[in-house]
Amino acid sequence: MGLSNLAVDYAASSLLFADRECPLSIPPSGSTCIVYICPEIITPAMNIELHKLLPGNTGLIHQIADWYLEEWKIPVEKTIRNLEAVTACNDQIQVVLLLNEIPVATGGVYHHVGLLDRVPRLNTHRHWLALVYTIREHRNKGLGAALCRYLEDYYRDQGEASLALFTDTAERLYARLGWEVMERLETGGRNLAVMQKVL
Repeated sequence: MGLSNLAVDYAASSLLFADRECPLSIPPSGSTCIVYICPEIITPAMNIELHKLLPGNTGLIHQIADWYLEEWKIPVEKTIRNLEAVTACNDQIQVVLLLNEIPVATGGVYHHVGLLDRVPRLNTHRHWLALVYTIREHRNKGLGAALCRYLEDYYRDQGEASLALFTDTAERLYARLGWEVMERLETGGRNLAVMQKVL
């Protein structure tokens, strides 16, 4: 597939290099990322990989666009445009989690999220964790949390001090992962928690 990837060493509970050739050097040499996978559901026989989405990964880009349309009604064309921009940028990232070589989860860190159009003062936050998605049959297994932890560690290794996100559905999940509420606001008919993770 031409993807830069990381494989999970289940016994060590850490992400290890499977391929070192990638434009963003994911992650820097010698670093590891702790993964929290529910052992009662995900077994050592399952092959888990995290892949950085690259510009030529058209099939995966379209798969993610279909997921985002189904989950959040984001138009396919908009997602494709956004992912093409993200994969062309050295300071943003989209990651796909594969379980036994099948894509089951994704998420990214972006410079711009829709909330910034409505609340421009939040532009002071440079990197936003957003659009973390796991297919329904693999939810509540720790895969989304593993993906988030990887992104957090990746940006920590890049020297970033913090990440931001907003949510109206998963505040407790992110709180368990160490995120803290910066503020609460109502916009577009939604009550949002704007959260930050110090890296």
